[in-house]
Amino acid sequence: MTKDMAGDGARGFVEYPREELDRIRKALDKQLGPEFISKRKGPGSNSVQYLEGWKAINLANNIFGPNGWCTELRNFQVDYIDERGGSVGMGISAIVRVSLKDGTYHEDIGYGSIDNCRTKSAAFDKCKKEAVTDGMKRALRQFGNALGNCLYDKDFLSKVTKVTQNPKQFDESNLMRVEEKVKVEKEAAIEKEEVPGNVPVGEGGHPDDEPAGEDPEDSFLFSDDWPEEISQNERKQHEQGDVDSKASKISNPQDHTPSTNTRDNSQVSTSSIPINVTFVAAKSAETILKDPSLQSALKYDPSHQSQTIPKSSFINHSTSAPVKKAVVIHRDENKENRLADTKRSMGLPPGKLPSKRLHK
Repeated sequence: MTKDMAGDGARGFVEYPREELDRIRKALDKQLGPEFISKRKGPGSNSVQYLEGWKAINLANNIFGPNGWCTELRNFQVDYIDERGGSVGMGISAIVRVSLKDGTYHEDIGYGSIDNCRTKSAAFDKCKKEAVTDGMKRALRQFGNALGNCLYDKDFLSKVTKVTQNPKQFDESNLMRVEEKVKVEKEAAIEKEEVPGNVPVGEGGHPDDEPAGEDPEDSFLFSDDWPEEISQNERKQHEQGDVDSKASKISNPQDHTPSTNTRDNSQVSTSSIPINVTFVAAKSAETILKDPSLQSALKYDPSHQSQTIPKSSFINHSTSAPVKKAVVIHRDENKENRLADTKRSMGLPPGKLPSKRLHK
């Protein structure tokens, strides 16, 4: 274990307390369980046990603390680059140092390689990451068995592979989730929804809020189910009511009369809607607006067939049904395709083609 003693105060090194140092030593002396050991194919038919990079980082965080250690890339070298037939082969080595907060550090070399890669960028990306991760793991294992040094003991590997692993259980409560704000105010407002007869009264004996009936319903004013003149009249009535109410408030800012039940106003406004609505043609709309009594006479007939629009006589246009092939009239002249003549002389118009002589 190497310790950088030069300039401790300048670099901000912090000495471990005696109790914490003993805890770290005991944790580093422990050997890894089967949950931390992974396997991959090695040379021949043998399998190789190793410690994955993310597991090594988690172990270092648990032993040293998240802010108790750091990594440093000391050296980086491209050993070779091979380009053959559009594929790239590459080898990169890196020296990585792992330092603790008291100045103690270990460093080791890591290597990354790839063969038959399609692009240089992908080859560099894979080799650099592999070399740095390998160097970090090899530097961490020098701190003790708990960080991977026990994997070099063949006697230990022969026994730990026979130990059964505990099944991993998924703990949903341990997930880092986005905290959703419960809208307490909105739920409270829904529970304490105001009844039309129980409007809260302020200090001056007037309602605190404006009655909801003053604002017209969008579903009525902008609906396509009613004629335009009805929606315009209703909109004018509401706009005039808003202007009158605002003028009364400006003239008498302290003298307001409490509003009555808004349901009566809505019933009065909806009473002007006609019970029977008749569909008319667009050309007759202006005439009916001037004289509503012509509404029944100029009623739109959906079964009317215009005589000015030519339609096929052999097809029933009043129903929607597939047209039979036998009903359609075929003409021989429509089958002729003069462009399909491959023997036409270049530059000669199609109408002046020489007639073919029939051989009997």
